[in-house]
Amino acid sequence: MGMSERFESNVKALEQSIEARDKRIYELEKELAKLNHQWISVKDQLPPPETQVLYYIPAEDGFPEHIDTGGRLGKYWSVGSDDEEDNWNGDLITHWMLLPEPPE
Repeated sequence: MGMSERFESNVKALEQSIEARDKRIYELEKELAKLNHQWISVKDQLPPPETQVLYYIPAEDGFPEHIDTGGRLGKYWSVGSDDEEDNWNGDLITHWMLLPEPPE
């Protein structure tokens, strides 16, 4: 095995290790959120992409507060349906929370 092949192999192993670590961190954060079941400020942390969450929009300018489900798709939030019109930047969302596990 040449130096280039060993380097590529080491890079791949490192990437896999980082991916496994990130997955474990997400699993632990999810478990912690279940235990705490608390709102998380979007200033502190955004939800993982493509994960359904509860989101909170406070009352403002005559509009009532709003709690609903949705998820992040990159820098946009998807709310209500898969329709593109329901994708927006979510600048009004202040907090989010992981959904509880469904009943058994």
